[in-house]
Amino acid sequence: MRRLFGLLAALVMSVSFLAMPEPAMAGVVWKIKSARATNTTPGQSAQIEVAAAADSGVAALVVRLRLVDDPNAIATLTTFDLVSGTAEDGVWRSTESVTIPDGRVAIEAKMATGSTEPGKYTGYVTGGIIDNGRDVRVSELTASPDSLDSDHRDFRLTGRVVTQAADGTEQGAAHQTIDLRDTTWDLELGRTSTDDQGYFSAAAQLGHAAHVAAVALADGTYRSAKMETVVHYTALPTRLTINAPAEGGVVGGTVTLSGRLEHQSVTGEWSGLGGATVRVFSSGASGSETDVVTGADGAYSARVTVRPGDTGWDAIFTGDMGTSGMYKSASATANGVVIRTQPQIVDFDAGRSRPGGAGR
Repeated sequence: MRRLFGLLAALVMSVSFLAMPEPAMAGVVWKIKSARATNTTPGQSAQIEVAAAADSGVAALVVRLRLVDDPNAIATLTTFDLVSGTAEDGVWRSTESVTIPDGRVAIEAKMATGSTEPGKYTGYVTGGIIDNGRDVRVSELTASPDSLDSDHRDFRLTGRVVTQAADGTEQGAAHQTIDLRDTTWDLELGRTSTDDQGYFSAAAQLGHAAHVAAVALADGTYRSAKMETVVHYTALPTRLTINAPAEGGVVGGTVTLSGRLEHQSVTGEWSGLGGATVRVFSSGASGSETDVVTGADGAYSARVTVRPGDTGWDAIFTGDMGTSGMYKSASATANGVVIRTQPQIVDFDAGRSRPGGAGR
C-alpha cells in the first residue's frame, strides 16, 4: 500500500506490505512490517524508516537499496534510531541519508534480535518500493494473422513500448521484458523483450479464440503497461465412422471395432486427423467405454469385451486436441449389431450347466 505523507514539496511515499509472513529464526518470531523513504524525489537526500517487530526485541537493522531488477546494492545503511514504539514493535529511522535515484528501487531490510548470536542476522526482506520508474505505453500491437483455425494456429505478435523523454517526445523503451498472455484463459504464450527502439516481435500459438495481451513488465527503469488485441479462431468440421464386425459378438467374448476420423480443411478437402482421442462406448446397459488414439491417417481400432445388455457401440470425438487446438466434435453409432449369448447345456447327471460346446 502506498501512503502519501506531507503536502506539496514535503511529499513522502511509502509502500507497506501488510500481509507478510512471520519467518522463524531459531525459534524467534520477527517481521519487517514496512520500509519507506522520507523523501522520494530523485536526486534529493532522504532517510529510511523501517517498521519492524521481534518477540525478543530488534537489536540491529541493516537496510540496502537496489533497483528491483539488479541484485547489486545502490546503498547500505547500518545505523538506526528507534523513533516510535518499542524494541519489540517499533519504527526505526536511519541516522544516515541516501540520495534517491531514478528508477524503481527496492528497500530491503534484515535484523538481528535480542535472542540471536551477535552479528547474526535474518535474511533480507523487501519492505517497500520507491517508485520513480518511467511511465510506458504499449502501442502498435498487432497479431498476424489475426484469424486462425484448427490447422493454422501459429501467429506473430508485434508492437512497441514507448516512454516520454525529457523533452516531451516519445521514445522507445529499450530492453523491457514483454509477457505475452492469453487473457481469456489466463495462459502465458511466451516472453520476449524490446529492442533498442522499443519494438518487439514474438511467435505464439493458439487453439481457440482469445484476447491476447502484451504486458510490459515493471523493472528497475520502467513501470508496467498492457495492451490487448483479439485473435479469432475457427474450429474446423470433423466426421467420424465406427464399424462393428458383421457377425456381431458373443457375450463374454471380444470384438474389434474400427473407424476413421477426418477433418475438413478451410478449402473443403477431407483428410484423416491423427493423434486424436476417440472414445468408444457401449450403447447398451453395460455402459462400458474405452479411449483410443487415431493413427496418422485418422484410423483407429478398439478391442472391447461384449457384456450383458450391450446392443451396439458409439464413438465420439470431443474436438479437443489439447495443445494441438480445437476442432468441431463428431460422433458415430454402430447399430443393429447382433449380440448372442452362449447356449447353456444342462448336465442332468451332475445337476449343473455348462456352456454349449464344452466336452463331458
